[in-house]
Amino acid sequence: MGRHELRVDPATGIIETIFRGGIDAHALREAVRRRIALQPASGAESVLIDVREMTLQATHADIFDLPNRWFEAQHAPHRVRLAVVTTPETREDEVARFFATACCNRGWP
Repeated sequence: MGRHELRVDPATGIIETIFRGGIDAHALREAVRRRIALQPASGAESVLIDVREMTLQATHADIFDLPNRWFEAQHAPHRVRLAVVTTPETREDEVARFFATACCNRGWP
């Protein structure tokens, strides 16, 4: 099973979420929960999500559920900007683009 690392870059104040290995829907939700909990104390308004070393084991429905229901349920602030770093032309890259579209369509920049 994979894992994720969460840290705040002291130079930029950006929250970085770095995924490695096989990541399923439960692990994605746990990473979101931890990231949202970290935001008030850090004052971060930007999030960098690095999936270059991740093998996604979640469905498109799981990904859509994050901005559609999970962000609201966790009281995520809408002002936070999200950016995803991927390896081009991989399944994770395609899913990251789907995630970005779903976020924008649901009001998450």
